Amino acid sequence: MSADHRSPAGRWNRPMDTATDRHVSILAGWGLGLLLPMTVLSYLAHLATERGTQCLMNGVGCSTLPDGALPSLFLLATAAGIAALVWPRAKAPGVRYGALAVQWVGQFVLASLLLSGV
Repeated sequence: MSADHRSPAGRWNRPMDTATDRHVSILAGWGLGLLLPMTVLSYLAHLATERGTQCLMNGVGCSTLPDGALPSLFLLATAAGIAALVWPRAKAPGVRYGALAVQWVGQFVLASLLLSGV
């Protein structure tokens, strides 16, 4: 049985229209452009707290996350953003939606973890 455009499976396989394609590209570009400033500002905001200052100055009360967690989230968001930008528009456009969602969720989780100082 083949999936047509009206079925849920066919929705992810049909080609994107130009406006939707442009929106995905714009959102992915904005996400990549904001990733580094968001990361740096979140880290600086954490360092401005008492706990962040104690961690920086005395090594007390630092993050309990594994060492590679934050860089991994940064690289995940970067790779997903690049994938959303360069994925061929004619091949499985649903992948672009997924990559865009992974990019933004990764960015917000990264910023939230940095701000919370977990």
